[in-house]
Amino acid sequence: MAQLQQLLGGVLQAWSSGDGHRLSAAFILPLRPHPLPADVRNAQSNGHDLDALAAGVLEGQAGGDFVETVGAYLQALSALAQGSWERVFAQLHRAFDAYSKTLQGAQDPDFVAFLLPTLKVLARHLNLAATRADAGAEGFKSLRKAENTLKNCFTDMLKDRSGARKPVLLCIAAQLFQVYSRMSNIPFAKTLVNTLKRPTTLQGVQQVKADIITYNYHCGRLFVFEDQFQEAESYLGSAFEGCHKDAVGNKRRILAYLVPVRILLGRMPTDRLLDKYGLPHFKGICRGIRTGNLRLFEQALADNQELFIRQGNFLILERTRKLCYRTLFRNLQKAAGYGPENTRVRLGDCEAAFRWMNCDSEPEQIECILANLIHKGIIKGYIAHAQVSSCTCPHRQGRAVAQLSMYSPLPQCCLSLFLSFSPFLSFCPFLFVSCRDCSC
Repeated sequence: MAQLQQLLGGVLQAWSSGDGHRLSAAFILPLRPHPLPADVRNAQSNGHDLDALAAGVLEGQAGGDFVETVGAYLQALSALAQGSWERVFAQLHRAFDAYSKTLQGAQDPDFVAFLLPTLKVLARHLNLAATRADAGAEGFKSLRKAENTLKNCFTDMLKDRSGARKPVLLCIAAQLFQVYSRMSNIPFAKTLVNTLKRPTTLQGVQQVKADIITYNYHCGRLFVFEDQFQEAESYLGSAFEGCHKDAVGNKRRILAYLVPVRILLGRMPTDRLLDKYGLPHFKGICRGIRTGNLRLFEQALADNQELFIRQGNFLILERTRKLCYRTLFRNLQKAAGYGPENTRVRLGDCEAAFRWMNCDSEPEQIECILANLIHKGIIKGYIAHAQVSSCTCPHRQGRAVAQLSMYSPLPQCCLSLFLSFSPFLSFCPFLFVSCRDCSC
């Protein structure tokens, strides 16, 4: 029982000295092999009542709710030694509820500040235990219970008029973000963001830098899933810049979303950055977009598809294909010698480029790609649809051809489809597409 006695002695000393960080360290669940859970389990097997042991050490020093918290934590350690995550979650849930009551009963701001670090640790472990308990099971029984508990805690901290409990809000919000993500209920997190965005919510509240970075990371992910990429880039960029230089793992997690978002916004990462943080799977995609090599882009996307799906950024990278199209058509215009006096790009040349990239497409498909690029503002220009009466192609007679012009004014036959373009794409040339088998 040496490990158990050392734990209880450390809790008592931290409580008596008012050292909140030392107290929180005592409640960290040992996930790696450690003798503490086995020692607690052996003590319970030998007939010792863990709740009674906690009460015997802390009696007269702490309130009943905190004693119950320590007893429940010891029960969770015993369940951890047995590998039962359902019991671990049940006991951690009991510990969290009891500790929340201790915090609610605190009146002195200094005592509240002393209690907050341990609440953060318990919240993180509650989330972790709920995830492990639901692994392989149908539904999200434990996660839903954890969600309700964390939401109630968030509401209680938010209602604190003194503001002493509000420094824990970002940490609780981050844990709720993770719960919603695992239950595929990310939109529910928007309520938390709107609440915390109110000017009066966190006004004058001193936040821990680690909590700010974690919150910004989860907010960035939320805005990625909502297709608000400018907001996502802002939050993820702030999280990346605030992260400690030695926290390479955390920076890599942030870059897993920040890199695709910035690619989509027209900002390419350097190979040096990707090598530094171990992200080689983005190299092929970046090179394909820079050079217009559609074959390389598709190959990189296919080779790393499972990884991108697991990271949750596959759909973002799918959207960057349009940037690869843009570079391809731009290079095509340069290679074919089109310029101010000859702005036409024959559809046959576009088809040849696609065939060379092993992407066989029908003429109608290529026209559709060009129309979508203009519609989204990725290629600046206009599309004119005119009847082709002198066309000799049997499959094109009486059908419209898509035309884009770089220097000539809009023709009279042009339909009203002239669309604006994004400023960062303003260097991209116009194109002129005509029937592949005629000179119209």
